[in-house]
Amino acid sequence: MFTFFNRFRCIFMMVLPQLFSDKGRHALLMYAFILSFSGPSKTTLHNTGVLSESLTCLQDEIKSAIRQIVELIKKPLLAVRSSITRIKADLAVIINKMKKGMLAVKNTVTELVRTIKSAYEWLYSVMNICNKKVGTPYQRCTRMFDDALEECKVTVSPTFDWMCSISYVISHVCYTVKFLDSLCEFFEFINESIFGAIQNSIKSYVRHMKNMFYVSIEFKHSFAFESKPSKLSSDIIRGIITEIKYRIENVVMLFDWAGSIFSFFFLYVFVMVWRYRQKYLTVDSFDNKYLTKELYELDERKQILDRPTIMPLTRVEKNKFIEVPTS
Repeated sequence: MFTFFNRFRCIFMMVLPQLFSDKGRHALLMYAFILSFSGPSKTTLHNTGVLSESLTCLQDEIKSAIRQIVELIKKPLLAVRSSITRIKADLAVIINKMKKGMLAVKNTVTELVRTIKSAYEWLYSVMNICNKKVGTPYQRCTRMFDDALEECKVTVSPTFDWMCSISYVISHVCYTVKFLDSLCEFFEFINESIFGAIQNSIKSYVRHMKNMFYVSIEFKHSFAFESKPSKLSSDIIRGIITEIKYRIENVVMLFDWAGSIFSFFFLYVFVMVWRYRQKYLTVDSFDNKYLTKELYELDERKQILDRPTIMPLTRVEKNKFIEVPTS
């Protein structure tokens, strides 16, 4: 444990000069700036995505609440409409029954009138004496005597034409059938006035009953709640987030790469320090520029043994090597 602590302390102390040099300070400041920018940027993007999801959920909740309110508003109106529909159905049943009864009465009366009229028309046709094409009985009688008078005047000589005047006297016989003219007028009056009036009265009665029992119930209710935005809020928010990501994605990616490079750089510094320590401890010729106490003692022993020594150093060697002060 103590050995590990010494190694760590050695490596840390060797890294500090590299970090607090000019380039090291610039690298630390740049790395701190990258961390301070990339972290909040990613957090902001994440929070924006969470906010968009929250707004979408809120919009769905608002729609659901509005739909429930609309259903509550429609319930009383639906109940009223249902009641009116049932009343209308019951009235329709009653009115249909009454209409059937009135139609039965109408058909019965119509058939009765039609039967009477048929009998009358048969009787009227039998009495062809009232035919308007040949005239009434009185008219035919007088016409016959008039024709006889004309024929008499043509065939009889002017001397005896006074005998034809007797037809004037005989024509008074036609007054005996004069009452038949009144009978024909009576039949015409019955046909045109009474039966026509009965038919008109029946038609008017049927029309009146139809209008009286005509029922029409209309229940119209319109309630519409419609929302047609050009875009949903979720689409709008998603578009905003996409635009923000598109605009800063390259910058964030650049800072991510820079952060990765700086992290690799710091790792590289620690690795190089560790390798330097390993080589310095294992390779004698590696960066051997320090004059330590042990080197001076070794040189003194060589001098005692009359062997070649290092000391004293030349001017070039003094500039090349570094003397480690002793405490």
